[in-house]
Amino acid sequence: MASSNSLYQAVWGTADTYLRGTVSRQNYGDYILPFTVLRRLECALEGTKAEVLATVQAAEHMPDHLVDAMVLAKHKLPFYSASPLSLAVIAASDDNVMAGMLEYLDSFNDTVREVWKAFKFPELLQTLEEGNILWGVVSHFAGIDLSDAALSKGADDSAENAMGDLFEDLMYRSFSENGQVAGEYYTSREIIRLMVDVLLNSDDEGLQGKAPARTVYDPAAGTCGMLLVAKNAMEELNSNIEVGLFGQEIMPKSYALGRSDLIMSGVDPNALQFGDTLANDMYAGQQFDYVLSNPPYGSDWKKSKDVVTEESKREGSRFSHGLPPVSDGQMLFLCHVVDKLKKAEGGGAPRVAAAV
Repeated sequence: MASSNSLYQAVWGTADTYLRGTVSRQNYGDYILPFTVLRRLECALEGTKAEVLATVQAAEHMPDHLVDAMVLAKHKLPFYSASPLSLAVIAASDDNVMAGMLEYLDSFNDTVREVWKAFKFPELLQTLEEGNILWGVVSHFAGIDLSDAALSKGADDSAENAMGDLFEDLMYRSFSENGQVAGEYYTSREIIRLMVDVLLNSDDEGLQGKAPARTVYDPAAGTCGMLLVAKNAMEELNSNIEVGLFGQEIMPKSYALGRSDLIMSGVDPNALQFGDTLANDMYAGQQFDYVLSNPPYGSDWKKSKDVVTEESKREGSRFSHGLPPVSDGQMLFLCHVVDKLKKAEGGGAPRVAAAV
């Protein structure tokens, strides 16, 4: 297998080879990220493609949700494509590449099409088509191996973790091109694992037993790294544990990547909801065992001010105890976090909250 650095360079190499001159540098990531997700999905599906196509064709007159259920039951796949197309097939001819790509994207089930919508993938393809570089980009990604075998470095380094690392690298490069600080938008998985270890250390005994259950929530979930690392860590401690994941994210690109990572990890992508947590809590009335989050430190809450102020007037709401200055977005997030934590058994303080 090629080294991680060479893989990252191969993926990002699309920018220097094809995008330059058609796409501005600060927008490179907008194009590279969805193509990376698409290539990863088709590599993961390659081994079962013929069998899945047969299943889908046999159920072509059934409603989509029943076809989804059949594919999940028979092939253990929460995502699939109902088309024989692939990037390689489309790249084999330089005719009708745009039409082929649109047909291919639409052939995936609703779970994946939601990701394409968040990425605004068809609009991006149109820009590449108008710049006469769509075939080149499609051909480039068709030649990148993102299969489990290529991504896995050994028993202790799964394809899921490797793909998460690749997403992080792409996000870092994307934000760097924008002149933004990448650390404001995601937290490295090494730091997340440290946070999770500290978090679980106070609950070791509670995680034992035949069928323990825990819920984990991230109100600024980004690409879902915290949720997935927490889930994996708890399953390492007890393979029988049931872990429920709940997250919300406001940035479309991060939301799309987060749902992609959940899909590839076999987690219901609806575990991540889209929207402004402060203005519209998608989990209103729910509380959780753990909250892991990297809230947007140094930001304000001007965009959410009207809704938040109105909610603060309601007795017993998450903000009814008072509001911090509009410039102090992190404190408002912490108020939200405290409201979302379950009380420890027998009452008392919340179980644990961790944030960086």
